[in-house]
Amino acid sequence: MTEAAHGLAGALALVVLLLASIALIAYVAYRASKTVARALRGGPPPRVVPDVGPQPLPDEQIRARVRWDRHEREGIVRGTGLLGDVAAVFVDEEAFLALDPVAQADYADTLNCAALGPGRSMPEIVFVGHLSDRPIARWTREGIVLL
Repeated sequence: MTEAAHGLAGALALVVLLLASIALIAYVAYRASKTVARALRGGPPPRVVPDVGPQPLPDEQIRARVRWDRHEREGIVRGTGLLGDVAAVFVDEEAFLALDPVAQADYADTLNCAALGPGRSMPEIVFVGHLSDRPIARWTREGIVLL
């Protein structure tokens, strides 16, 4: 390749780089103008969700999950699911009914913390007997009631 060809190739590369830069600037200006126009119309600002990746669970939630696993291994908790749109815990009826109300409510507190995290709770949890397949207790934020 001659020196003139090298110069021409360099000039061509510079033109391509310049055109790409202009295109990028035009795109950014276009997106900014849409955001400004949306703001002027009173619309919500664009939602920016940072990609932070999975976050570690709080220690209290990890301890609650360990307690819940222990309840399942002991056989008192037979499983979880939904009754309509309400969280349900399937329990060994005899063992669950033999517990005092504080211990029964602790099962709901443990499930809430294990599933949702510390300080958060579902509005209602129904405890269903594994033999009768019927609700035997209902927990709400006010407390637990045997049915």
